[in-house]
Amino acid sequence: MIMQLFEFEHSSGLSSRQIVLKLKERGVKISPPTLARYKKAQTPVPVHIVKAIDELTAGAVTYEDWAILPSLMGAEDNNG
Repeated sequence: MIMQLFEFEHSSGLSSRQIVLKLKERGVKISPPTLARYKKAQTPVPVHIVKAIDELTAGAVTYEDWAILPSLMGAEDNNG
C-alpha cells in the first residue's frame, strides 16, 4: 500500500513538528521546514532519513513511497 508521509500524519494524528521531534530522539536531526520540503518533493530525501521514517512509521512510509512522490506531486500540480 502506498502511503505518503502527509497521509501518515493525518491518519496517526502526528504533526510534522512531532515527527521531527521523534526523529531527533532517534538521532536524526532535521527541521520542520526541511521535512516540509521533503513532503513536497522539493528536496531529495537522504537515504538515512528515509530509513528513519520507515522505522518511525513501522513500515507505513517506505523508500518506494518516497520514490514515487515526485511524480505524484507533479500530477497534482498539473491537475490543480
